[in-house]
Amino acid sequence: MDYREVLKTPLQQGRSKAAKERRQGLIRIRSTLIEEAIHWQNGTIVLKQLGNGSKVCFVKPGNKLEEKLGEFDMRPFVGEDKAPPAFNDLWVELAKIPLYIGHEDFKKILVLVYRNAYFLDHHPDEIGRLRYNPQNGVDRCIRELEDKLRDETMGAEIVPIYGLRGFLHFLDLLGWNEDVKYHHSKEGSAVFKEDNREKGREFAYEAGRFNTLLSCIKAPYLGYEVVNNVSQNATTPRAIDMKGVFDVMQSLVISNGVCPASRPELLKWFEGYIVESPA
Repeated sequence: MDYREVLKTPLQQGRSKAAKERRQGLIRIRSTLIEEAIHWQNGTIVLKQLGNGSKVCFVKPGNKLEEKLGEFDMRPFVGEDKAPPAFNDLWVELAKIPLYIGHEDFKKILVLVYRNAYFLDHHPDEIGRLRYNPQNGVDRCIRELEDKLRDETMGAEIVPIYGLRGFLHFLDLLGWNEDVKYHHSKEGSAVFKEDNREKGREFAYEAGRFNTLLSCIKAPYLGYEVVNNVSQNATTPRAIDMKGVFDVMQSLVISNGVCPASRPELLKWFEGYIVESPA
């Protein structure tokens, strides 16, 4: 099945009136989730059980309570309770995917990450709490991609957290925790930009969830492009284009360790999947 229409996603960033309204709605969503997490009791918080039996969980407190932003830090995990992978491990695992199932399916997976970042596949649960829960065509797309990955890799895990679905749930938790770290007050409320200066901090709206998940798009995409270019030009080394490596390095340096995909990059790389929003 062609999932281009199913996954077609309006660009979420922008300066239009609609984008500004969307921004306010996203702040409300993020604030609700931040304050929900802050007020959980310490322990293991089970958010969902997947079809394969794996549980989607936070452990509270996490490992970074001593750090400047760590008052409410949590540790996300899916399945086995162990230290989460580092960002570079996530990027490597994602960048491997097109080596097994091709570039087009790789793009679909990164579009799913984009949709995850902006809560487009989140839905209220039975008591009204917003949770990552892809439905209908998006759910079928994830199932087919997961089956294809399993078949092409003979069961090996290309994504490190219990298959593609578990991996997407893990990214949701990762973004959630990053929001908690960057957008909280001492009193345990959510704060964004202008009103979170009580500790001398001022973090942009994009800090946290959005920068984290958009980095999980850009770094793997450019990483794979470099590897693919090296492979194609193995017999003519002078033709190798290493620009992607240094693009990521520069972004990491100037953006404090993140490299979020920009609006032009998203529209170019995912043409037909991510489209300009109506004015």
